[in-house]
This record gives sequence, structure tokens and C-alpha cells, in this order.
Amino acid sequence: MERIADYFEGTPLSESVPTLRLLSTEEDSVPARSRRGFRRPIAAALLLIVLIAGAFSAAYAWPTSKMKPQHVSTTPTTWRAAGIIEQQAWTAGGSAFAQALITCPSPTACYSLAPGSAQGGTLVEVSRDGGRDWSSSHLPPGWRLTSALACLTTTSCVAGVIATAPLHQAGIVSTDNGGFSWSIWYLPIGMAELSNVAYPATTRVLGTPSPTTGTSSVVITRDQGHNWSSYPLPDPFVPDSPEGLACPTASNCVVVGSTAYSLDATAATAWSVTGGESWDTGKIPGGFHRVNAVTCTSRACIALANGPGKGGHPLGPSVSITTTTAGRTWHLGGTAAGSMTSLACTGSKHCWAGGMQLSVGDADLAGTFDGGATWHTAVLPSEMTADEERATGLTELVIQDISSISCPSPTACVAVGVLAAASGDVRVILRSTSG
Repeated sequence: MERIADYFEGTPLSESVPTLRLLSTEEDSVPARSRRGFRRPIAAALLLIVLIAGAFSAAYAWPTSKMKPQHVSTTPTTWRAAGIIEQQAWTAGGSAFAQALITCPSPTACYSLAPGSAQGGTLVEVSRDGGRDWSSSHLPPGWRLTSALACLTTTSCVAGVIATAPLHQAGIVSTDNGGFSWSIWYLPIGMAELSNVAYPATTRVLGTPSPTTGTSSVVITRDQGHNWSSYPLPDPFVPDSPEGLACPTASNCVVVGSTAYSLDATAATAWSVTGGESWDTGKIPGGFHRVNAVTCTSRACIALANGPGKGGHPLGPSVSITTTTAGRTWHLGGTAAGSMTSLACTGSKHCWAGGMQLSVGDADLAGTFDGGATWHTAVLPSEMTADEERATGLTELVIQDISSISCPSPTACVAVGVLAAASGDVRVILRSTSG
């Protein structure tokens, strides 16, 4: 059995900081614009839409043979900000560092949200032009989001929600018209909120309730929430990641997580070829504490796992693990330099992973073109144009985390994270022309 724990090293992270986002398209430039005026610069959370004008390449790659960093030559990537979106509602729920998530079912249709924000009404930001312009879509009053959106088409999407009152009423929020309106599907009373959702077919929506006691499970509705069935996961299992469930087809599903909510837990995966109605434990390399993101294309999947950290880090660098057997058996891949929490692929070979660097606490965005065998760190933008400086009050981009990535096509990838700034938390969207 392969072990990687002995190879992990770490140094203390900087203090907690706000969140950021990233994305990719095919244009070389996008005119800067703002949806509405810049108000309350300290409290407001903003979105900058950024264009990646060149291909990324590596700063460091971690070869699988020794799991040690190897310096390689780099070709700097050009990034440009193209617009600003005010996001005060995302911090109104009491957290200035609300995690930003993004889902793009097509190169033009994107949805962005922050689970947990509810004060003053929960919003989903919707873009219908690939991220240039955004508009706010209000969810029904009294509900807050608990998961990212999962989309079957560009206009049909679902996400987990929980009622602010009465307590313990969880559900699914659904749109069939691209966010112009939303409806609620109620979960059975007493069932915990869903931390993951999948929407592989018109007659099948799956979710993983956040486990409180007892055995974890996957719940399924086949009739838009009128009836629900629950199917146990192998015990013990905690599907505690917002990107921990993938159903590339109506029959094949994979869920990832760990055996407990603790740093001494063991990483765990489970697989199903019955559309989530029965589950078996996947066989993964040893030495990991948790698997925190997975994406699949048919029977091929790639996931990000973390081993033990050192020097103050709770977890070590992220390592990719891969399967070509629909999750039955996983194999060790390459190591990214940072602690990655988000993953998106445009096929079985080309993927992006986002998170935070272990050494200095800045954002980390890495890509692979060989199915996770090697990872190459992208060069993130740091300079701003004069127009961007005037609009944001910033003089440079300091990106501190990448919390979500979506790749709707081989030439379009989108990522979201945190931009820390003296004027407040600024969420940034980056676009890459090459995927």
C-alpha cells in the first residue's frame, strides 16, 4: 500500500483571510464595467471578472516518485480585471469570509453563491454572458444555502437549503428557468441539511445530509422532492466536503470524505453503479486524512486528498488520486504545492485545482494535463489597471484563497476565491482562454 504521510512538510499559515474566485473564456479582452455603484467599501464584497490572456505554466511541480518539490521554468500568464460586482449580501449573514462557490453549466451560463448568507435575503448571482455581467437572483424568503448548485442544463439547477425558521427543516431549492424564479422541495422533517447535491438526470437528484449521529447516507428523489429515499453509506463515513459527490451518469456515483470529523481520521471513498441506491467502499492509497474534492467523467475520476501536516498546518499538501474503475480502486498521482479544496476537469486529463499555498498563505491555482500525474502552478495576477484601481480603491491584487472552480468546456474554466484588501473583501473571477 502506498503511503505519503512521511513526505509532507509545512510551515504555519497566515491568519484567516477573505475569499476569491476564478474562471476561463475565449476572448482576449473584456471591457471593464460595474453593475451598480460602489458603496460601503469596507463592508462590501465585490467581484472582479478577470481574463486570462495566456496559457498557465508551472512554478513548482511535485513528482510522484519522491513527493518533493522540483523547480521548473515558467511562462508568466497575463491576467486582466474586466468588471466589478457588488456582493454585500454575501457578508450580511455575519461572516466576512463566507465561502464563495461557482457553477458554470456552459461557457456563458454561470451561477455564484455563498452558503450560509441569509440576512436580508439569500442571493444567487447569475451571469448569462460568461461572467462579464452579473445580476442578483433572490431565493424564497427564510431559506439559506447549504451547498453549491448542481445543474442538469444551463437553466435547470438545484442546491441544498435550510430554513431559518422553523429550525431543522431542510430542503432543495430548484430553478428551471436559469434563476429567474426558485421553488423549494422539502426534505423529510428532521433530516439534516444537504452539504452536497448531484443532478445527473431529470428523474434523479441526490444529496448527502450532513451527518449528526449514526450512519451517513445518500438521499434520492425521483419526483422533484415529493418523495425521498435514503441509502446508507459504508460505515464509518463523513461526506463533509462541498465538492464531495460526483455522479457523471445516472448510474455511476462517487462520494469522498473521511471516517470522522477529526484530524486523525482516515480518508474514505465510496462508489455506486446503481445510481446511489447501494454503496461500496473504495480502495485508496494509505496515509491520507481526508479526500475533499472529486470530479468524474463516466468511469474515470480524479480526487484531491490530504495527509498529515507539520509545522502548524492541520493538513499536508494535496495529492491527486485517480480511478478508471468508477471508484472501486484508486491510484496515487502527483502532489500540488498547496492545500487544495476545489477541483474541476474538462476531461480525464486536463484539470484545475484551487486552494491556498502552505508556505505563505496566498492563493494557489494548479493545473494538470496528464490526469493528475504532475501539477503545475499558475501565475496569478498582481497588478491592476488605472480603471480597476479607481473602481476598487486597491493598488494591487493580493489573492489569498481559491474556493471554487468550474470548467464547462475545454476552453472555459472559472474559479472563485478571496482577495484580501484594506478596503474589504473583494471576490475575484478569473478567466482563461486556454482552459
